Amino acid sequence: VFEQLQASNADGAGSAWSGGHPRSVPPGIWACPVLVGRRAANKEPPASEGHVIGSAEKKESKTRKGGVAVCEWKSRDWLQKTASEIKSFGMEQVSSWVQAALQVENYADEAQQVVEILKSQKVKGTALLDFTLDDMQKMRIFMGPGKVLCKRIAALAAPAAASGFQANTVQSVIEEKDLAPQLSELSVPSFKVQEGQTLAGIEECIRDCMSLVQKYINESDETGPNRVPPTCAARCARGGKTTFLQKLGEELAGAGYFPIFTSFNGESPVKRRENEPADQWLYRTIAYALLPSDSLLRQDLASKFAKRTCEESTLVTYFNSKEKVVLLVDELNQLLLKSDDEAEKKAEQRASRFMKDVFLGVRGRYMVFTSHIQSTGLDLTQYMEGTSSRGLAVTGLPRVACLEDLQRMSSKFSGLTHMRAAYYSRVPALIWTSHHGPDLLQQKFAQIYEDPNLHLSAFLAELFTGTRMPDMKAFQQLTDGSIGAEKTVWIPCFMSHFLFQCQTTSPACAVLSRWLQGMRDAEQHDGKAWEKIIAVAFGLRYIWSRMGGERHGWLHGHDGASIECLDAKPTATSVDEAIQMLPPPNQYPTLQLVLPKHSKFKAIDLFAVRREKGVKAELVMVAQQKEGSSSIGTNLPPHQAKYAYWLRGSSTLTRKVTGTWYQPSQSEIDEFLGPSLAAAAPATWTLLLMPLSLVSLARLAIYEIDVVMPPKDR
Repeated sequence: VFEQLQASNADGAGSAWSGGHPRSVPPGIWACPVLVGRRAANKEPPASEGHVIGSAEKKESKTRKGGVAVCEWKSRDWLQKTASEIKSFGMEQVSSWVQAALQVENYADEAQQVVEILKSQKVKGTALLDFTLDDMQKMRIFMGPGKVLCKRIAALAAPAAASGFQANTVQSVIEEKDLAPQLSELSVPSFKVQEGQTLAGIEECIRDCMSLVQKYINESDETGPNRVPPTCAARCARGGKTTFLQKLGEELAGAGYFPIFTSFNGESPVKRRENEPADQWLYRTIAYALLPSDSLLRQDLASKFAKRTCEESTLVTYFNSKEKVVLLVDELNQLLLKSDDEAEKKAEQRASRFMKDVFLGVRGRYMVFTSHIQSTGLDLTQYMEGTSSRGLAVTGLPRVACLEDLQRMSSKFSGLTHMRAAYYSRVPALIWTSHHGPDLLQQKFAQIYEDPNLHLSAFLAELFTGTRMPDMKAFQQLTDGSIGAEKTVWIPCFMSHFLFQCQTTSPACAVLSRWLQGMRDAEQHDGKAWEKIIAVAFGLRYIWSRMGGERHGWLHGHDGASIECLDAKPTATSVDEAIQMLPPPNQYPTLQLVLPKHSKFKAIDLFAVRREKGVKAELVMVAQQKEGSSSIGTNLPPHQAKYAYWLRGSSTLTRKVTGTWYQPSQSEIDEFLGPSLAAAAPATWTLLLMPLSLVSLARLAIYEIDVVMPPKDR
């Protein structure tokens, strides 16, 4: 059973600013039917199942048929999807929408049968919108549910009277007199720390960011040799971005500045309206933050279905007389989606240029934003400047090197180990939510099922090359966004969950997911975490090679073979005994990668055998994993093993060959592991108490730099 993460005070709890509300991980990560992120669900189709923001009093009313449970409030969420959103649906999304449509019309018992018929006909969103009753009857869908679906499909084509922003709808606008006359009148609520909680590592991050604000707020594009760069703080989902901005807001207010907190995450009270351009959403969100707390206009401005908005000119005029203003934007990546639609692309450019003109191009104002990835900042500056670039200041978010500091977050973490900390990439917010959130990961990566081979192959390419793959865009929230814009490092806890969902493509992935999770549960100095990291790397490289990826030189015996990952029988104490107890493979030939778990197993921590029908199992590879720097000594591998690897958690600068063992250098091990697994290896644990400047940036996946600044065009 997976340890589940959920929203906590460690990432955005307890704010009354615009959008500063408690969050859970976006439906884009775990939700059916598509992995795009809750914060992207405001705009980017296809939307995900079950994203509902409501009071705690809402009760789930479930109807079960064939093992399917559908909540009534989730059904309403699905039925709010527009025709443009449904058009992009895959088969799984269509199934969820159809189930919702039938349930609300008292056809829940028939829903499963209808869903199976539509799946058998490969019906996706575009086809669904063209369905007629004749089509339903030809597919042997009964008249009752068929009419219900056709009626609802027909209604989608009709214009909605109150569907939010419409191009031809007259909008009521906020006027400057409605906004707070003085920014000091706007309340800045304090961030509330949970009882017994200590925020590890955040004070230094706040100080560093404050220095950037103080450096750039008194500059303008006209006064210096360079354009004023915005400041970006990037981190994965649940990585502490909202907490950081809230604490930064407190610090800014205490220093005499006026922070304006806005948010585009899934919990923002200012929901994006249907067909609302990006710039209009930005203006409305900022205006909401500028309204006095007792203003009767707040609800009307925030509502997804209301008509009140704010014009750019109103905000420009308002801020012209204001100084010491810092715009704080949480999850700017959900506003700047890099849309392929030309009109929306222009709207994103207008939004970016508004932020440039009002908060960067003049003295006395500045902006800081968060995102899942640094490339959002590059998108922003490119939109601002066209073909030239503005530059981007990058500030760090908490990543705590000292284990004792992480243990002091709460008495519940007093036993935290280096391995568990590395499993969560030493990010305090992730570690905190992992302990306090048992219910977050309730839904699956349904998008993987749309094209499982594509996503698994792209995932493995990212894992071992560090190159960001276009097919993995929806999964970027699971990677360490603090590294370079085009680089990818997966956080182990998210890797484990992703692999578990890939078992439909490769059943071995479920085993590898469990092995990787064992890293979290390893005891101090028992060596099990390192054993599992190496085993996972071998298993994933075997799978990737079979899918057409790199054929690494340490892989043997897998040509033309299926891949199985197995645990050795606990009663086996040697390779020979373990091989004799292996189950027959599901097909021939098969490469079986076997991980012994018993502490009394002799000399070997991992081995691989090739299984051919009617032929004795061939031992093609054995490995011994030593967490520290243990030398080979007199240990010998099984004589029948063709290849033997002695893999140390802290290896030497040069490779060694001793007897029949091959001991790779540290750089060879890092290359074999790939950037993501290398960042979690013991070579980083031993450096945790040293200054970060001495730690390999490649291993720790840290790229939280000061500033990248191109010269200003003259």
